[in-house]
Amino acid sequence: MIQKKYVIKDELGLHARPAAKIVNKLKEFDADFKIKVNDKLVNMSSIMILLSLKLTVDKKIEIRIEGKEEQTALSRLEELFLEMKFCYPV
Repeated sequence: MIQKKYVIKDELGLHARPAAKIVNKLKEFDADFKIKVNDKLVNMSSIMILLSLKLTVDKKIEIRIEGKEEQTALSRLEELFLEMKFCYPV
């Protein structure tokens, strides 16, 4: 398992369009993705689950990935985050 912390920098926080891009990107990998916000740890497989976290600007999150492609998945996910200017590593 690998994990990495990020801070949300998109002024709009997480809304439907970036949530959909994230969930679609995760489907490309043989790995289990979880996100931790405060003390809540949830699976990242659903747009609705991600939206329910109400991720706003400056919120700190932790991404946890476990599986055969975890390192590649983290790299690609981070590329997507940076491309969308959604969040940055802490």
